[in-house]
Amino acid sequence: MTFDRELYRQELKEAMLRASLSFSEERENQMLDYVEHLLQVNESLNLTRITEPSDLAVKHFEDSWTLIPLIDERLEEETLSLLDIGSGAGFPGIPLALARPALDVTLLESIEKKARFLEGVQDEVGLDLTVLNGRAEVLAHDPIYRKSFDLVTARAVASLDILIELALPFVKKGGYFIAMRGQEEEIPGGVETLGATLTEIRPLTLPGDLTRTLYVFLKVSGTPDHLPRSMKKMKRRPL
Repeated sequence: MTFDRELYRQELKEAMLRASLSFSEERENQMLDYVEHLLQVNESLNLTRITEPSDLAVKHFEDSWTLIPLIDERLEEETLSLLDIGSGAGFPGIPLALARPALDVTLLESIEKKARFLEGVQDEVGLDLTVLNGRAEVLAHDPIYRKSFDLVTARAVASLDILIELALPFVKKGGYFIAMRGQEEEIPGGVETLGATLTEIRPLTLPGDLTRTLYVFLKVSGTPDHLPRSMKKMKRRPL
């Protein structure tokens, strides 16, 4: 494929402007290196159907950057650890790492080929990321990762009732899980059981009248040791 770097740069800079972001020249070039690498690998791996410059800028990058105001409210001067569950092609984790270098970003992906792609981003783009290849419902029981992250996010991984059970065990007490969804949904009943409380629902509209909703959950206590359950059990009987 022929990569029109300047066309993608223009669309991404417009998305950055709408998101009130400003990148150094080095960071901007890293972002374009990532996009070029993504599109090249996408020809064989099918990482995303969104490849046109304007669509990619809005539906992947600008969408990812909707988390920035929430992150900035908590970032202050300290480094925050962020886990992106089901990262796939790297969204929202990589755009967040580009926009906020102080974030300690971990990308969790269950599909090995996609995880290998994410590892390749580290080499091709020069971003400092951690990549985990595994299933969230398994790794959430590993003491290395359980209760280990200040922020956890996920975008279009599963239904919200399953997503909270997958994500909240990874969150430290006092940390947050931010679920990125489309239109507003009914709040699942198992939030308190998982040791969390819903603190905010933030509706958003992206260019093209794309609706997005951010659900912010605060971790207030520990998650019971037996949670999360297997995916089969979660789907059969949500909390």
